[in-house]
Amino acid sequence: MKSNWIFYLGVIINAGVLLFAISNGLMMHKNFDGIDGKSISPIEGMPLWSQYMIWVIPIALILLIITAFWLKSIGKMMGAHILLWITGLPMLVMFILWGGLALLFILFGK
Repeated sequence: MKSNWIFYLGVIINAGVLLFAISNGLMMHKNFDGIDGKSISPIEGMPLWSQYMIWVIPIALILLIITAFWLKSIGKMMGAHILLWITGLPMLVMFILWGGLALLFILFGK
């Protein structure tokens, strides 16, 4: 039972990162009004490889989550955990630091 809880926590963390990556990709294709009134896109100044990477990262996360569910379905829970937590653990640490520092600045900042 605890193993399923850890698995689904890893899926939730990776799904959150996936949502951030997709929203980043969508925002990069949105036009914004510049200072001079011209409509500019943030993606205009980016090299081609980085334009591709905006969508490669979400696709890789989708494949990672699908592979983890496949490994779970064939009974390889250890492999599914390792696959999910290779990306999930650094993101969890980042979320805790980010949220903890934000909370500290709200409570004790002057």
